[in-house]
Amino acid sequence: TTEGVGDLLRMLTEAKNQQQTYREQELTRREEDLRVLCTTGREMAQRTAEDHTRMSSVLASLETITTDLRVFSQTQRSMTENALEQLRETQSAVHAAREAAVLDVEADR
Repeated sequence: TTEGVGDLLRMLTEAKNQQQTYREQELTRREEDLRVLCTTGREMAQRTAEDHTRMSSVLASLETITTDLRVFSQTQRSMTENALEQLRETQSAVHAAREAAVLDVEADR
């Protein structure tokens, strides 16, 4: 029975060692998983920050373009209004000249 107890102790020791090895391997695997997750998280955070910077730049450009388009539109509106006013003045002058010419022709008769 002493041999049986010794065999049993060796088996228990071996099982304990295998269990310890398994725990160490599992711990190593989990540590590696955490390292990968942390690295991935940092990379994603960096890309998100870069995307935010790019989007901020695009937004600023769009705001500038919008302002420029508003100014251009106002300028075009003002130029159109001025051209219409000049056209009205020209039409009035032509009308007045036509009436004067008609009166001159009637006066010459």
